Amino acid sequence: MTLDESWLLERVVVCPSGCYLWVGADSGARNGAETGRGYPKVRDPETGKTAYAHRVVFRIFKKKRIRRNQDVDHLCAAWTHDPWLVRRCVRPEHLEATGKLENQRRRDRRRRAARRKRDRQKESHDEGPIGASRGSDGSPPVIA
Repeated sequence: MTLDESWLLERVVVCPSGCYLWVGADSGARNGAETGRGYPKVRDPETGKTAYAHRVVFRIFKKKRIRRNQDVDHLCAAWTHDPWLVRRCVRPEHLEATGKLENQRRRDRRRRAARRKRDRQKESHDEGPIGASRGSDGSPPVIA
């Protein structure tokens, strides 16, 4: 294990989804959400400045520079639908530098897919038990 790996593993909890969840401080509330829902922050070991943990981890472990017009996308957002978990993930394999526009497209696609999934689950829940039918006025099924 290298110094870089030990530095990272001391600061994360491994989630069943495979994400490395950062356990340190974060950037706080966003968009009226409760405290603690922002992106994790860390002191960058190279610059000494406070920065987003996923960006620091990406740069150190992938040994790639993040250009000014790029974001670091969390690939795990495709299978981990909780924004809090996604924001806290710093597993290098789950991070990819992308253009800002592509990152927004991916986010929007994921949100649409999650919305469709919720709608399908709601529809299947509304159908009621097998064999039950809705009333002619669309009221919930009644089992006699």
